[in-house]
Parts: sequence; C-alpha cells; structure tokens
Amino acid sequence: MERLRGRPTGRPRSLFWWLLTGVALAGLFARPVGGQEVPGWRVHPQGSFLIYTVDGTPGARDVVDIAAQLSDLHARSLAPLHLPPTTIQYPLYPSVERFQTDWWQFAVLASGDVIYGWGTVYDGRSGRVSPYVVTRAMVAHAFPRAIPLLKWGLGDALGDRVIGIDSHRGVRVLLEGGVPIPMIEAIVAPFGFGEALPASYPVAVSFVAFLLDDYGLARTAAFVDTVAARYYDFAPIFEAHFGSPLAAAEQRWRQRLNHGDAVGVDPQTYLRDLQIVTRTTLAANPSRTMLRPGGAVIVWEAFQAIMPLRAMDLRAAETHLEAIRVAETRATEDTRRTALAVRGGFWVVVLAPIALAIGWLMWPSVRARLAERSRRDRR
Repeated sequence: MERLRGRPTGRPRSLFWWLLTGVALAGLFARPVGGQEVPGWRVHPQGSFLIYTVDGTPGARDVVDIAAQLSDLHARSLAPLHLPPTTIQYPLYPSVERFQTDWWQFAVLASGDVIYGWGTVYDGRSGRVSPYVVTRAMVAHAFPRAIPLLKWGLGDALGDRVIGIDSHRGVRVLLEGGVPIPMIEAIVAPFGFGEALPASYPVAVSFVAFLLDDYGLARTAAFVDTVAARYYDFAPIFEAHFGSPLAAAEQRWRQRLNHGDAVGVDPQTYLRDLQIVTRTTLAANPSRTMLRPGGAVIVWEAFQAIMPLRAMDLRAAETHLEAIRVAETRATEDTRRTALAVRGGFWVVVLAPIALAIGWLMWPSVRARLAERSRRDRR
C-alpha cells in the first residue's frame, strides 16, 4: 500500500523539482532583458544609460565620472522632453580597433526602448563627453519620422544647450562670408535638405534654436512630432501650431542673426570641414561607413569633430579631419590593390585553362615539327 501510495505522489514531486531546476538554470543563463549583456564587456546600469566597459581599461577606471557627465547631460537636455522611458547604450571603447570589432554587437541588440548611442573611444584623456552622439540618437529614436531639418536641428540644438554654445554662430559664419542662406521652405523636404548640405545643417540648428528660445522646448518638440514626415504641409502646420506664419517667423530669425558678435572664422574652411563631417554623420548612415575599409576611423573621427566645429574651433577639428583624410586615402589604396589582385587572379583563372587547351591542341603539330627537325639534324 505504501508503494502504491508513493507512486502517485512521488512523480508530481519529481516533476516539480525538475521544473524548478529548469527555471533556475534558465534564469542563470538567460540574457537580461533589453540586450544588456555583451561578451567581453561589463555593463554598468546608470539611470537612463547602460555604460559598457572592458575590465582593466581607462573606461572601467573612470566609469563613475562618465556616468555623472551622462546623467547631467540627460537631466539638462533630454529629461525636459518628457519622452517615454528609454535606455541608451553607451560603450566606452578602449581603442578604435575595439570600436571596429564590437560596435555591431551593441547596434544589433538595441531594439524597442534600448538605443545604441555609439558611445566613445575613451583613453582617459578625452575629458568631457560629447553630448551630440547622445542627443542625436535620442531625438532620432523619439521622432523617427521627423524631417532632417527638425530632427538634426533639435538634436544638435539640445547638445549646444548643454555645452553652452551659441547655436547661431554657424549661420553667422556663412553670412560674414557672403554665403547664401537657404530659405527654410527650400530645405524642409529631405531631398532639399540633402542638396543644400553642408549649409542646410547650421541653418537647421540655428532655426530650431530660435524656436526653442521663442516658443519653449515643449511646443517645439510637439511641433517636430506633429510635422513628422509631412514636409509638404510644413508652412500651414507651423502657422496652426505657433500662431505665426512661417515667413514672419523666418524674418524674425534672420533679423536676430544680425545682432550677434562676429565669429571671425573663414567660411570656406568651415564649409569644407563641415562637408566632411556631415557626409559621414548626417548624409550617410554611419553603420554603412563602418563596413568600409578604414570605416571605424572615419566614423569615430567624424563624431569627434562635431563638438569643436560647433564651438568654431577649426584648429582642433582639423586634427580629426586630417585623420579622416588619411584613412580615406589608405582605404582607396587598399581597395585599388584588392581590385588589381582580384582582376589579376580572374585573368589567371580564365586565361590559364585557355592557354593549356591551346597548347594541348597544338602539341601534336609542334611535336611533329620537332621530330622532323631532329631527323634533319641527324642527316
């Protein structure tokens, strides 16, 4: 009787313990929600950020200081937007080589409310964290359908506020050099914005900063969300939202540009430098550039050049731009060598069988001639 009673109660108990063990093992080996684990990296959850470091590197040593800078950045620029809770991945790459090999792991794991913010190559000497990588990523995530004029304008205008940079200085440089400033309606369409680069970029940041000053962050962000991809209705939406015709607001913005201090920067040099940076970080997807030879150096140096360009420190920006030029030259040379090697290999593969076939067909005739010559020599 005891054995008969033991059978029905023993099996459920065994099944229960097996299920409990399975759940425990699943919890032990399962990856945390949101793609928080990356092989070879240690994650440090800090408020709205997931800061990643590699043990024994300067990033691991200074992670507390970086976390404080990122928290201040979020509180001053992103928190006032009152967006839904999101988490920003921020890797502290110990080198450009590690940036090249590991960036994709963060990019593919970012989904839903987890954003890949590109992070920084941190060697312990970089000092202040550049806000633009974070503000751009956050604004692009919050307003995925926004037109470039408003998306990139808002992202960098928020970054300017954190650092204390005058967002209108870029346009003033163009005005001082006699460079035509495009009308707002000419760059509201994505193709119009792209064709007007690089001049359309400082215009976008300046105009959105003007909206932030006159109408506040909440109304400006709501306008970005309302317009979304409807660039063809930009003017009527603007007037309905702000209670002012676009032409009148643009006139006030242009008049305000005349009241700032002279910047004293060569406009052609500024535009040349800006062209290099915008073509990598705005006009093209940086992820595609990363797949090219030397792409990691190009993307990293372009991101590094954003802050000195916003501050009109062209000398500091030139260091990063020269690194981009060197990387592009090397990439072009490597591509040319590879193309020559592939072309040479192709012709070897194609011509070798043809040459062998011709030799095989001609060999009997050649052998007969050689034999005839040998007979003549013996005579």
